[in-house]
Amino acid sequence: MLYLLTDEQGTRPLKTAAELAAELKILTDQAKIDTGAFALVLKILTKSGLVVQVPETPADRYQLVHDYLAVFIHSSLQPAMDQVLQERQKRIEAERKQREAEHKQLQRTRLAAIVVGALFCIASGASFYAYKNQVKHRFFDESWEMENYLSNGLEKEAIAQAVRTGRRLQQVFPFLLDDFLLDEYIRTRTLSSIRKVIYEAKVQEILLGHSAPVSSLAFSPDGQTLATASKDKVVKLWNIKDGETLQTLEGQSAPVSSLALSPDSQTLATASVDGTVKLWNIEDGEALQTLQGRGDPVRSLAFSPD
Repeated sequence: MLYLLTDEQGTRPLKTAAELAAELKILTDQAKIDTGAFALVLKILTKSGLVVQVPETPADRYQLVHDYLAVFIHSSLQPAMDQVLQERQKRIEAERKQREAEHKQLQRTRLAAIVVGALFCIASGASFYAYKNQVKHRFFDESWEMENYLSNGLEKEAIAQAVRTGRRLQQVFPFLLDDFLLDEYIRTRTLSSIRKVIYEAKVQEILLGHSAPVSSLAFSPDGQTLATASKDKVVKLWNIKDGETLQTLEGQSAPVSSLALSPDSQTLATASVDGTVKLWNIEDGEALQTLQGRGDPVRSLAFSPD
């Protein structure tokens, strides 16, 4: 847990208990952790003074007490972490070989299923069984393909395949609730492959600029600009291609809780916990209008299509 409160730059990132638990699951390659033991360790570290608890909304965050501890802990534990990663890589390789064996077995099964399906169609005049196998094998092949991309370092291809498969599964999911069409094994395997890509694909770009946690973000409709809102009361516009800051919008008197981009990518709306909403000209960063509410925090924003 102390290692997770450090990074390669030797800084002390702020993290919630939920974020620490999620990263611990990934680091230990476990589906779930002992929440009681986790909470006890976190309490011991806090009481000992090694870790400070920073009160925040909606969840408190935790941080190492000194910078020198971050450098010492990260460098001391890095060899052990490297060994953990090597062991994980070995497991991934073993799983890949197992998947290939399963794939070959499934191909043989598919051939047998085609023969059985043909006989069934001839006997009953129906083709539903063949369609079921087509759906089943398509999701199996795609889940195997995205994991194969990931294990060979083709992370962008793995992410693209995961997105395509996820959308397809989402589109037909209400129909697939019936196990008669897609059995639980294939559905679970497909979702597991998508999660594996999400958790193991490396970060492509890190955007630094906010001095407090980011509370909301949105992409422009053309996919060229990213808008981020933070508890530091600042909104930033980023160029997706090179990660450069396009605009820094300052003017909210309280932390920014939400934002939204207009369909024509010309106007940005930002909301604050003080109940105000501001409209901005994206091109020059000028504030166009301030909308006053009842004073309650605004949590969400949306533009109408027109």
